[in-house]
Amino acid sequence: MARKKRKKEKIYSPVFSMMIILIIVSLLSMIFSIFEIEAYKTVIANNTLETTLVTVKNIISLDGLKFIIENIVDNFRNFEPLILIIISLFGIGICERSGLLYAMFSPFKKFKFNLIIFLTLLISIISTVIGDYSYIFLIPLVGVNYKYMEKNPILGILITFVGISIGYGTGFIFNYNDHLLGLLTQTSASLDIDVNYKFSLLSNIYIMISSTIIISYFGTLIIDKFLVPKFTKKYVVEEEELIISKKAMKYTFITFIILVVIILYGILPVKLRGAGLLLDTSQTRYIEKLFSNSSPFG
Repeated sequence: MARKKRKKEKIYSPVFSMMIILIIVSLLSMIFSIFEIEAYKTVIANNTLETTLVTVKNIISLDGLKFIIENIVDNFRNFEPLILIIISLFGIGICERSGLLYAMFSPFKKFKFNLIIFLTLLISIISTVIGDYSYIFLIPLVGVNYKYMEKNPILGILITFVGISIGYGTGFIFNYNDHLLGLLTQTSASLDIDVNYKFSLLSNIYIMISSTIIISYFGTLIIDKFLVPKFTKKYVVEEEELIISKKAMKYTFITFIILVVIILYGILPVKLRGAGLLLDTSQTRYIEKLFSNSSPFG
């Protein structure tokens, strides 16, 4: 009996994939503009909910093409995530080529993979404190680390994406969105329920911490049962001539500790010389000082 030839999976290049998405979006804009589809968009701004009407404009038109040509450079410059991705890839690329990531994460090969999955999920959930930046910095870093642990990098990327996506609203630390939503909760409760009502972020901390641990634990079980079997093939790292210097690792670790101490000292809300330089002193609450738009972390 002749064996059926297994169909090869087609893998399109990123450029070709982007061209397909561009064509689909352009066609949808034309269709939606013909039917005059519109919607209301609500965002949090100035500690209030602001609603605006959004209408679909046709890209496949003279005005649409003119808009694209006139704003193509500005769109690229103002697309902040892309700039951050480029910076992130530069940094991770330097760390990888220098052998730092290999020296740091190759010893994790000895750990049980269940523990690695749990730690990946836990760190991904906690990283949501920096918002969408967690996607930009953590996903490529975990992909490289999984490679050096001889695991498929795509698996690490998927686990990180899942952890960040389901981790919003949880974690061990509050973020600025939690603060804004708390203000809206207090305003709504004061208007409709109790004028003297005061909302405290501490009311969420218990459910945040417990849900973070629960999600990490059960997420590990689900991923290990359903996702990991799809990546059973061992990922082999190409051997590179890297000379690991213990002295260099020592100085790197010391430098890292010094930078962490400087950052922590810069966000301390205490009256010491140089302390709190990274905070927005125009605000009153500490979380506003840390995550406001005028703060480096905002």
